[in-house]
Amino acid sequence: MGRCWTALGDTRSMRSRSKNTHPRVISSLLRLEVGDLVEVQAKGGQVLLTPKRVVDRAPAPSLSHVEQRLLNSADAKIRRIRADMRGSKGLTDNEVAVAVKSGLIPGDQAWWWHERWQRREREAERDLKAGKVTRHGTAEALIRELHDAAQVRRRA
Repeated sequence: MGRCWTALGDTRSMRSRSKNTHPRVISSLLRLEVGDLVEVQAKGGQVLLTPKRVVDRAPAPSLSHVEQRLLNSADAKIRRIRADMRGSKGLTDNEVAVAVKSGLIPGDQAWWWHERWQRREREAERDLKAGKVTRHGTAEALIRELHDAAQVRRRA
């Protein structure tokens, strides 16, 4: 966007209370609307405007003592999975439920954090490390191999 400012060659004056307006084309380029938030920074003698988006969050749900313990356990497991998937265990049903309820993980991704899925992820990681994978240069090569494998199975 810096080039836009230069290309415009537009000069504006400061008003009272340090107010300034920018050219309408800047608002259009940045897709700014009345009421939008803009971060303002001074860098190297220039002013940098960065549009900011605010996301509404639902109020935090109240958790029972048991749910809070489950959430703490889920959080610790998620951190371990992110640090070392092969040496980590996934979440239990109850941990997944509380993690979704609290917003720790999105509901549409809950399956991935569950131990049933993490077991498969660990297996895939072991296979990758052991070289038990086939790499294909193109999608067509993959499809050809799948087709050939299906024909072999049909003959058997």
